[in-house]
Amino acid sequence: MSTAVSETSGHWPSGHPCQSTAARSLHLKSFPNQQLILSPETQIFTPQAYGSAPQARADLINRGLTYLQQAMQAAESRHQRPVERLLLVLPDKTRTQMATNLLLDVVLQLLSTCSHPIALSLLYGLGTHPFMEAAEIERLMGSDRYRQLAALGGAIHQQSTKATTNPMMFVTVWQDSARQEILGRKLQDLKEPLLTAWATARQRGAQLWLGIFPHLVSAHEAALVLLLRSLQVLYPQGAKPMLIDCRDPRLNARLRSHLDRENIHQIQVHTPLLGLDRKTKSPLETRFLDCRGAHLVTLRQGEKYVIEVPEQLVTHDLTLVAGDTRVHPYEGRYGSGGINKMLAVGIASLNEIRRSHSTRILTHPLTCPGESDSPFVSRVAATARSIRETMLSQSKTRAMAAPYSFTAIGKSEAAIWEVAFGQKEEARQALAATFQQRYTVSVKTPIDVVVSDVEPHKATDITAGARALQYVANWHRPDNLLLNHPDQGCVALLFNPCNEPKNNLGVGNDGTKLHLDVLGDFLQQVRPQLRKNLASAASPQAVQQLLTITRQTVLQRWQQHLCSNSEATDWLEELQRLAYTGMQQAQHGSVPRDLTQFLCERMDRYGRGPNHINRAILAIEYQFQKSGDWQRLLKSLGELASLYQEHEGLGEGGQRTIRLLQLCRTFKTLAIATENVSVLDYLNWLDPPLTNYLPEAVRSRYYRQGIRASVLGLVPIHLKHTSAHEALRTAIHYGRWHKPAAAEMQVGFLTHPLILKRS
Repeated sequence: MSTAVSETSGHWPSGHPCQSTAARSLHLKSFPNQQLILSPETQIFTPQAYGSAPQARADLINRGLTYLQQAMQAAESRHQRPVERLLLVLPDKTRTQMATNLLLDVVLQLLSTCSHPIALSLLYGLGTHPFMEAAEIERLMGSDRYRQLAALGGAIHQQSTKATTNPMMFVTVWQDSARQEILGRKLQDLKEPLLTAWATARQRGAQLWLGIFPHLVSAHEAALVLLLRSLQVLYPQGAKPMLIDCRDPRLNARLRSHLDRENIHQIQVHTPLLGLDRKTKSPLETRFLDCRGAHLVTLRQGEKYVIEVPEQLVTHDLTLVAGDTRVHPYEGRYGSGGINKMLAVGIASLNEIRRSHSTRILTHPLTCPGESDSPFVSRVAATARSIRETMLSQSKTRAMAAPYSFTAIGKSEAAIWEVAFGQKEEARQALAATFQQRYTVSVKTPIDVVVSDVEPHKATDITAGARALQYVANWHRPDNLLLNHPDQGCVALLFNPCNEPKNNLGVGNDGTKLHLDVLGDFLQQVRPQLRKNLASAASPQAVQQLLTITRQTVLQRWQQHLCSNSEATDWLEELQRLAYTGMQQAQHGSVPRDLTQFLCERMDRYGRGPNHINRAILAIEYQFQKSGDWQRLLKSLGELASLYQEHEGLGEGGQRTIRLLQLCRTFKTLAIATENVSVLDYLNWLDPPLTNYLPEAVRSRYYRQGIRASVLGLVPIHLKHTSAHEALRTAIHYGRWHKPAAAEMQVGFLTHPLILKRS
């Protein structure tokens, strides 16, 4: 007798690991024709079922229609004109479509009953993903909706970093850091910190730039003018004029008129005529003035830079952003499916995606599921805020309100539990709490072998489908031990079709594959010496020790490569600050030896690595050590920084390389079961078997046990030649090989990406 675990029944089993005295069988979502037979001891992790009765779709449509009509009425009342152009910003095929298709039903019903014509446009936010074919879009929304949209003349656009297909507009992003702020009860409390920042800018040869958020100007205009007047009186001698921007041209004009009347000359307000937004020769010391609640003001440090977003945001009257609230590895507050991530990642230009997906952000200890203080959350929130404020402040904008978010939670389109509508992320706070509760499951016993299925929309390439395994790696902590002695060797088995041919035949998108190729090159470079070392290994334990040391070395080098690609901008800014200090001291006498030594140590550190950025830094260091010319050093670093100023972050697919890095450090063996021959061939190239290089006595033991010796522990499994159940047996066999003293292997099966907690 077996207990079937199926997602087609409309109900999920309990979120706690299943306990039964009989074996259980289940069909994989990733390979529906494949069946797994799980032992009674297997812990099956799946979302909790209680309280998950779906709502009637007609009721959900009526609620959505009410939300939308209220938003339109508010906008029309404020602007005294009707909403005539409606823009829907939608996720692509790599996301579930519950909220999207529900919103389409709502809008189609609205258009059928509206008293005046409304032009409808759809904008799919692809981020770095490839463009979808028309047939794929039709499958996403369903043929009936597709035909109705065509009959209404609805325009369908796609926004991707792959190519420019839409008119774009510039947005200056204000990235203010709440971790570097000074609070005050009134604006005058921030006078001394501002003077200090101005003096610091003078010492660096920089110019102080002050971004003042529009709502602060509106609420405290008179007090702000008094603050600026007092700053002029105490203006640091020799400092460059302070640059001010309130983002809104109308507020800038009002503030400029106040400064003119007050005869303030050392402070300049942004105006396109003065070109204050263009890149200056001097570096900027950046600060932001903002409100904190109703009674506090704050001065924050940060940065500003320019990105591009589709012009449709300002050529439509109302924008609605759809997305399903789900667990996300970086959006730790409310999960994916929110308005901020869609604006800042889904439709923003590549330089913004690179910044939010840098190694500094993605490897931060707070960047993980369930963490509300995630730096990823803060960054995309600041970018989305900049986009919203730009939409509303442009002189020729049609936007009548900030974008609205329409989000849903549920099991499927036929089983939606709840929806939320609003202009801020907080609108979906209750949904996120419900979803997190249902997707948090308990682990009773630490796991030796983790088996992961993949949701069909995520089965595009090798690492895209490994999200559930990444959560295991993220959540395994000393206070939440999920894995059973991973230092001895835990095993992961991933069932993944890798079925997106546009992603290099399922290997990964261009960015991911570029970094994977570098990893493969590193492995090839160490192979000659490793072969010699393996040839003298006297036992499997000696082999494993050699492979472990090599893996650690290669992965550390790969991480350094990723960091140098991702953080070059930060490195070069630090080196420029040191070089400027050295140049100033050289002009006034001699440079302390400690400064020169520290600079050379930093350049030597940043120069280690295989890529062009490392080599360029090493070349500059070599010239400086020969000449000792500080001015030439500063110029060379500035030129290099200009070259790489838009290259912060890992770029397209970079976050997925971090995922593989985590998995290779967490699991001694990572088995990938697929039918994609191109993926299998690539895995064999990336991490080839080394068993043939072992001494005959040791080699025979590996062959008898059917164990593959390799550096990264990747095990490709061809599902056209091997059943899913045989793949599971292979994974368990590797677990026993790593832990021969274990009485039995504890197996855990993940049906979804989940939040795992020890019970």
